[in-house]
Amino acid sequence: MRLTLRTLLAYLDDRLAPAHTKEIGKKVAESSFATTLINRIREVMRRRRLTAPELSGPSAKIDPNSVSEYLDNMLSPEEVRDIEKVCLESDMHLAEVAASHQILTLMLSEPVDIPPQRRERMYALGPVVTASEPKVLEPLKEATAEMMNGVGNSTKHPVVQGKDEAFDRTIPEYLRPKPSFRRALPYLIVTVAALVWIALVAIDPTLYPQLFGPDEEQQLGLENEERNAVSDVPRIDVAATPKTQGDSDGNPTLIASNSAGGTTDSSIVPSGSGTINVDPPPPKDVPDSLPREPASQPPKKAPLLPDKTTTPKEPEPKPKSVAKTDDKEPQRKEGDLKPGAQANVNPPEAPPIEYASESGILLRYSAEKKDWMVVASHALIETGDVIASPEPFQAALKVGPELFQVSLLAGTNLQVMPATETAVIGFRVTQGRVILSAPAGAANDDQSVVIGIDLHGETCHLELVGGDALCGIEVFRREPEQLDHDFGEDRFTGALYVIKGSVRFTDGSGAAQVIGSKDWLPLTPEDRKKAIDPKNPAPRPPLLEVPEWLDSNRKRSSITQRRYASQFEKEFDVAQPLLFSIPAVISAPRPAISELAVKCLAVTDSYAALVQALERAEHEEARIAAIRGLRAWLPTSPDNKDLLMAELNKRFHPDTAQTIYLLTWGYSAKDLTLTTPAPTPSDDLIRWLQHEDIEVREMAFYHVYRLTGKKYDYRPNSSAGQRQSAVRRWQSQLNRDESLLKE
Repeated sequence: MRLTLRTLLAYLDDRLAPAHTKEIGKKVAESSFATTLINRIREVMRRRRLTAPELSGPSAKIDPNSVSEYLDNMLSPEEVRDIEKVCLESDMHLAEVAASHQILTLMLSEPVDIPPQRRERMYALGPVVTASEPKVLEPLKEATAEMMNGVGNSTKHPVVQGKDEAFDRTIPEYLRPKPSFRRALPYLIVTVAALVWIALVAIDPTLYPQLFGPDEEQQLGLENEERNAVSDVPRIDVAATPKTQGDSDGNPTLIASNSAGGTTDSSIVPSGSGTINVDPPPPKDVPDSLPREPASQPPKKAPLLPDKTTTPKEPEPKPKSVAKTDDKEPQRKEGDLKPGAQANVNPPEAPPIEYASESGILLRYSAEKKDWMVVASHALIETGDVIASPEPFQAALKVGPELFQVSLLAGTNLQVMPATETAVIGFRVTQGRVILSAPAGAANDDQSVVIGIDLHGETCHLELVGGDALCGIEVFRREPEQLDHDFGEDRFTGALYVIKGSVRFTDGSGAAQVIGSKDWLPLTPEDRKKAIDPKNPAPRPPLLEVPEWLDSNRKRSSITQRRYASQFEKEFDVAQPLLFSIPAVISAPRPAISELAVKCLAVTDSYAALVQALERAEHEEARIAAIRGLRAWLPTSPDNKDLLMAELNKRFHPDTAQTIYLLTWGYSAKDLTLTTPAPTPSDDLIRWLQHEDIEVREMAFYHVYRLTGKKYDYRPNSSAGQRQSAVRRWQSQLNRDESLLKE
């Protein structure tokens, strides 16, 4: 009998014949692969963090009907091989097939057992015979009784006879019809509530003013309108001699002086009007016989703009201490600054930036609270703000009314820089991916927008040429490979991709290069210098395919990812800082939600919370995200190593904290080729693969697999016996080659 996956499932569920069971048991004992596979099947069936496979779409690898035919042994050998290949590569599909086989085995091998007492009780629930029933039903009842006697029991079951009242007493309480008053009670309550509401509405005087008459305030308003509605009173032109007066909030308001020496509040008058026409109160010497306008006609109001047809009166001389508050250019006198002199003192004003996304999460660092806060939709992003777009969200920003648009993809952290004489605005990209595009509907091919890009201390300029320009920038921090690793200027890796239009890129040294459509430029300092060398530019491979994150035609998220995004968005408290809500999500039962919480802490450089996640997270995905977040943050500042060591000592044993500290700095491929002095890095990593703390095992395996590319079926969360077989293979290689990598 062949040793296949389906045979192993039948062997585990005890569906084989005794002879076949003995044969398969012998083969399993001789095959290490079969033993490992059986342990893996049992492990994945107990694992809680596995999700269900997709039933349709590109993520669906196996059709459910094919799985059922596979379990029924109705497929060809080629189809069986394809299904078993998918199951061996995916824990999710392996758990689904194994669990389905186990459920079918239980249902088919253990039929439902009905107790005799329950069967007798069911037979006793027959029709009730009364004296008034016609005799035509007797044959039917006899046939029913004979049919019941022939099913499952040879004893006859008499038909229950009696009065209706006796039968009603046998009906359970929950099956009896409710009294009429109990059924009508809800309708009665609704009716009374409706009548009360109608009565309250009917006696409200504000709904029927013509019925109840105007109240005191309305009557007073009508009298004021009649008193002020004078039609033939001559208008007085008052010169706009603004004075400043503070309101209750300390903001200045404008007060216009009239010729009578009084003041008129003109704070609603827009700046820039030279003369203001104000309706003053009627003079005292005006007789009462002047005709008045009807009270029903609204009073005339002063126009907001000056009447150009009238000649304003000579304005009163303005005091020298009065500040000019309108937007018009003041009349200059001798000794005043010349036009343009102030422009050299004040920096250019940056265009407004609006957060345009209707859904999702965008975070902004608050210097006051020393933490991150959620940005409300359509809020303005100020110059100097540090913002972050955590996974799996994407943030859209509109810069100016018609300048350009910015999209922050998941995992992006940047700071908004002020405008300069050469750039309308700037962005300091710390990490992540940013898409820059012309505004929607732009058709001017001659327009050009210069944007400042700060790449870890190097100020560059990016000029979008054309109305259809579309480009993307990706910047990722480099992870260290040795203790106290100093990258110098190569602290990051990145690239600039141009999809439409053209882009002129100028680096910090002033060297410029134009990148056309469907082209790219490396942003890593070492590679970029070679690519834009004016004497001997290094050739770069062509952009054969548009990156997936820049391709608008590709589907960027599945249904499952969108569901997780909706659930994760609910975990944010918009009124509280980030560290008040997200660290608690690390312990979420779903591994995907826990992983998203840790990645959110990583993109905001919350190193203390990442150490907490490394200790508390129950899911492997969350711990790996914490490891990568700490490794990317550690070399960004010389002070980070002391901060990390202090946090590790708070949560781990001193020896374990020192080991995690060394593993956070990491190793390089050259370290794994060393044979002296002992113990070598290879010896340390193999020893840590059997460490008692799972955090140390996962970090050691992270480096071993990253540098060697070998797994040997090692799983950090497996039992000590299961891990030992893989460790022996690495130990054998170490004894043979004296290192995990050959030179």
